[in-house]
Order: sequence, then structure tokens, then C-alpha cells
Amino acid sequence: MRRAISSPWIACVRVARSFTGRPSVTDRCGASSSCTEKGNFDPAMCMFAGEYCDFRTDFADFNDQAIQYYKYVDDPNPNNAEFVVESGAPAYANGTLNVYLHPPRPTTPPGRGIASIISTTRFMHYGVFEVTLEQTGHPGVVTTFISYSNDKDEIDLEITGADHNNTQANWYYRGIQDNNEFGASVNGFVGHTKEDNALIPHRYTMNWTENEITWSINGALMHKVTRANKTARFPSSPSRISFGVWQAQNGSVWAGNATITDWTAPIVARFYNIRAGPHGGTPAPPTHPPTGYNPDAVFATSPATRPVVPALVIALVVIVALW
Repeated sequence: MRRAISSPWIACVRVARSFTGRPSVTDRCGASSSCTEKGNFDPAMCMFAGEYCDFRTDFADFNDQAIQYYKYVDDPNPNNAEFVVESGAPAYANGTLNVYLHPPRPTTPPGRGIASIISTTRFMHYGVFEVTLEQTGHPGVVTTFISYSNDKDEIDLEITGADHNNTQANWYYRGIQDNNEFGASVNGFVGHTKEDNALIPHRYTMNWTENEITWSINGALMHKVTRANKTARFPSSPSRISFGVWQAQNGSVWAGNATITDWTAPIVARFYNIRAGPHGGTPAPPTHPPTGYNPDAVFATSPATRPVVPALVIALVVIVALW
């Protein structure tokens, strides 16, 4: 079993200031004083929370905002960072955070997928989280923006590189996979953008409440799910937000041919900004697309058909096993 950054054995984080001493955008996101105490393992102490909580970044200061996973594990100082780079080498350039999928190392076992994943150091327990991005557009590669909890609750947005108009929504409760007779998730859903989402940035928004989750594209509702009843399984535990790219399993076809043999051209997803805020807070609009941007209509939706494995579980195959 792997230990990802969402492990309860890693101290929670309340970001007070970044490495450079700049006031962090998370200063207004309230947290218990216990959050900063060494050895605190309670996600509820380190949340996107508070009346004026408005986490948002265009990644221009990413080098000051982020820390590498191995450093964070060794010294989970709660004032260290807003993001943890769990795998890969993302880099800010030309107004975007460029998240690359690099070729596997010679020591990587054959058939093992690779990934580049970034996670927030703060947890969300219901609220709105949003990203503006361009997917890789490369067959066999998935661009992802999800929430994932220590209890394996998960809310997914996945975009497969072979199809430049698809947008896939999914969710899990405690890591349980509810599949149909074809091996596809019964909770999965596929929507489409009118324009090429590998060439044109789109804004994807998830709104998570106790009884409902919605997925929207450029402000247009794509999909909505509701808790069937008060005892039904539904994501309910504090979750970190993770995003990046990962390679589907070699030989699989749901994301396009995942057996990549030519690494000459860069495989990269471009992230313009993210924001997150609890309900009752005051999340600000993203800086991209600009005011007046004409949103796409969402069209031609259909049930998901891919064999489903939770996105973060697949993505973190590149992280060294810690237990």
C-alpha cells in the first residue's frame, strides 16, 4: 500500500506565509491553532474555512508556494507551503503552470504508469473548487483535477488526451468501486466541450455540498448528482485538492493508446489558475478567462464507459512506497 500526501500520518498544514515572507492568499482561511502544532494529524484543524476564505492563485509565485514531497514528508512544517509536488517537475512559464509528463526512468518497472501530481496542503470540507486549464491532448494521458481524502472519498474531473472535447466526471465514497456489468463506474459521466479543450483554456468548477455535487464548464452546468437518501454513500470527509497528469495503463485504450514510444514532443497540461472556498465564503472570479469570455455550451453528454480506477490511486504509482 502506498502512502500519499493525503495520509493521516502527515501533519496538517495551516499556511501563514510563503517561503519569501509574502502574505499568503490563505491568510484569511481560518484554522484552529492546533493546526500549527507539531504532530497534528487532524484534517479538520487545517481547512479551507472562514467567512472570508478565498484561496486563489495564478501560479506566478509557484516556486514560493510549493515544496517537494520528499522534503515535506521529512519536515511537515505547517508554515512551509500551499502546495506539495507529489511527483514530476511542474514549472511556471508564459503565464501558466506547465505540468509535464516525463519519460519513465530506466528503473521504472515495465507497464507501470507515470504521473506528475500537485496537491494542496489544506483540506476542504464542502465548498467550491475550480481550475482553468488546457489538457495535454496526447493519447493515453489523462489531465486531472480532483478532491481526495484520507478516507478515500474522491470527486473527479478527468480529461483524456485522445479526445479533445471530452470531460469526465466521477465520484467515490471511501474508495468503493461501484461498477456496472461492463466494468465501468456507475457514478461516471462524460460531457463534452464545444471547442478543443487542448488548445483553448476552459474553466471547470465543482460545487460540493453535503447532499449534492455539480460539475460545470465555463459556468454551464455539465452534470449533477445528489445523495439518494440520508444514509446513502456519498463523499463526506475533508479532502485535499490534487491536479496534474498521468499515463493510463499500458495497453489500455479508454484514454487513447497508452503505450507511449515517442517522447520527442513535450507532453504538458497548462494550468492557468485554481481557486477554492467554503460555502459562505467569498471566492473571487478567476483571472482567466478574461471578463466577457464567451463560454462554450456543453453538449452531447453520455454515461462514462471506461473501466474505472480512482484517479489519484493510479496517478501516484510513481511515488516511492512508504509502507
